[in-house]
Amino acid sequence: NCGGGVYIAPGGQLTMTGGNIIGCSAVYGGGVCIDPEQGQFSMSGGSIAGCVASDIGGGVFASGTFKMSGQAVIRSCTAEGTSFNCGGGVYVDGSFEMSGEAIIEGCQAISTSSNSSNGGGVYVSSSSSFVMSDAAKIENCQAISNSSKSSKGGGVHLANNTKFTLSGSAVIQNCTAVNSDSSGKAYGGGVSAACMRWITLEGNAQISQCAAVNGSGEFKDAPFKGLKVIAALYPSISNWMARDDSGIFYVHDLKGNKLGVGPHDSTTELAAKVSLSVLGVTEQNSTLVNCGLGSGAEEVKNRTLDAIHGFTGAPISGLAKLADAVPCHL
Repeated sequence: NCGGGVYIAPGGQLTMTGGNIIGCSAVYGGGVCIDPEQGQFSMSGGSIAGCVASDIGGGVFASGTFKMSGQAVIRSCTAEGTSFNCGGGVYVDGSFEMSGEAIIEGCQAISTSSNSSNGGGVYVSSSSSFVMSDAAKIENCQAISNSSKSSKGGGVHLANNTKFTLSGSAVIQNCTAVNSDSSGKAYGGGVSAACMRWITLEGNAQISQCAAVNGSGEFKDAPFKGLKVIAALYPSISNWMARDDSGIFYVHDLKGNKLGVGPHDSTTELAAKVSLSVLGVTEQNSTLVNCGLGSGAEEVKNRTLDAIHGFTGAPISGLAKLADAVPCHL
């Protein structure tokens, strides 16, 4: 089920300087499958073309180390089926480097079932890394969903805690994320990212002429055809802080009190009101005050507010200073 053309066993190595792997198929790695236990694949020439995976890694399933350089080509490979369809060109579960004039082109991740499609060109799985440098290129790749599930990353999709570097004159271009279902969504024509560790874009590298084009869901009447990258840059955490002597110990205790919800029309206010509405806390049974975190913390300290809301990345310095000044709790 792994490596329709070539399977690289534990500790094994494959060097490809020319030749072609064409029209092969497997569940994982339609063309080549690299075993996770120190398997290595170095591709400096030749091509992997027209290969298909019914699950992940249409061209290459790279659980070990994969280096693609020179004029190596992965072309028109597909991850398509009814399962977890990711990485039309390459599925990375280790490390992947593209350099020289290496190219991944015309690859697709296609979902026809209740699962999403991710990474038409490359899918980088959790805690893995991907580096593009020199004149490496990913172009004309697509993530396609034909169901209510989303398509993400026409060129590249980055999963949790991943690292991606795009440098030199490397480019991701003319890639798209498409969803044919009116209730589905498409994200990041060029690059889509979950909670990755970091993305670095430097030198003359580009993400160009990419699009998330279906205009479905909330964008049905106004698709963002120029959308190139979508990413979660950092998590914002919703916290409430009150004095120890306030009588507020749980979130449902907020009802009936005077609460600092954040600046007017801010994401802090929006997050506060959404969470409070779930608890039945409204402007009819409580006093909701617009204020900044600094001034609100000062009011809690002086007992003119009962609790203050913070919605940002941790640690939240305003709440930390309040806790230093008087006995408080989250």
